[in-house]
Amino acid sequence: MNLVPTIRHSARYILLTISLTVLVITLMAGLTPRGNYAENWIAENSSAAGIDIKHYGYLSSVLPRFDAVTSTYSASLSLQFVAREQRDSTFRVILFFGDGCEDNPLIVGQWRAHLFVMQGCDFPNKTKRLRLSTKLDSVFNQRTDIVAQISKNKSELFVNGVPVSVKDEPIYHPTVSEKSLLLIGNSPDGYHGWSGRVHSIEVFERSGTLTDASADTIRHRFTLSKSTENSGYASDSNTTQTELRIAKVGWFPRRKVLEPISIISLIENNKIDALINLSGFIPLGFCLAAILHAYLGLCRFRMVFTAVLLGTLVSLKIELLQVFIVARRSNLHDVLLNGLGAAIGSLILFLFLKSYAFNKESTHNSGDNCDRGVS
Repeated sequence: MNLVPTIRHSARYILLTISLTVLVITLMAGLTPRGNYAENWIAENSSAAGIDIKHYGYLSSVLPRFDAVTSTYSASLSLQFVAREQRDSTFRVILFFGDGCEDNPLIVGQWRAHLFVMQGCDFPNKTKRLRLSTKLDSVFNQRTDIVAQISKNKSELFVNGVPVSVKDEPIYHPTVSEKSLLLIGNSPDGYHGWSGRVHSIEVFERSGTLTDASADTIRHRFTLSKSTENSGYASDSNTTQTELRIAKVGWFPRRKVLEPISIISLIENNKIDALINLSGFIPLGFCLAAILHAYLGLCRFRMVFTAVLLGTLVSLKIELLQVFIVARRSNLHDVLLNGLGAAIGSLILFLFLKSYAFNKESTHNSGDNCDRGVS
């Protein structure tokens, strides 16, 4: 009895089972949420004062701004909140005022025990921009008032009425824009969520000095409290036309698809992530190439090309779906590294088949099954 066909059939069945298992594991690793939006959005607050913001949640509004920036432009930002200790190394955005990072927004943020008032999304401050900063550890879990005043000749930060940081020039130069986003508790892409309680916010802009009562002024003040309608909004005290609302769970206004990251940033800040994306697709590339060779009889170069293409398409699908998944980020470099991993895996099989064919060349056949598959 010839057992060779039976053994080959069993081997192909085992190969297919292993390959499907690897594919399922790869998809699960790429599409598994890290947390829960609904449970980490806005917390129920038993008191009437303030709104508790959790890890991903935020409040949003759209505010008008000056059409032009004058040489005497000034601004003031007031925030009453309760800060908590942030133990990880992620920069957390408390307040975001601008149309997006490309708009060089005004940002109030927390990094561990430090509070920053700054312009732009360069959180590590590699460009060495001026910032206002202070430590919050002495006021953690306490109701705290911070005020940032910015004018032509000076920028000051006050905590509970006490000046804690002063710069002799403005830290914020607004861009020309008719309207801007105001977000409380997160960045527009949803990746810098802050946890704490917010009681009130005031954004004040003036085309003159802060003490010039005759200058044109734009002032927005929101006092937050638990909504009886459970929709969670606060109206601007100066106009009922503007509302600060709790955003729809899981929705972020500026979440990017296939966001590019520079090679320098990838090397400096995402080495482990890059290694995982590269190595994670090597088994998938190997299995895809083996299936293509065993079942379709593709030649080795066509086998490698097709396996890389399929691996890249799987990665692309994962990255596109990650836009809608909790705490997952859709990055272009992930697709490129996954494709490179699939290429490495398929090349490993290519080299094995090449070596196998070379060893059999001295016998009755080259052992090349490229055009007809393994039967």
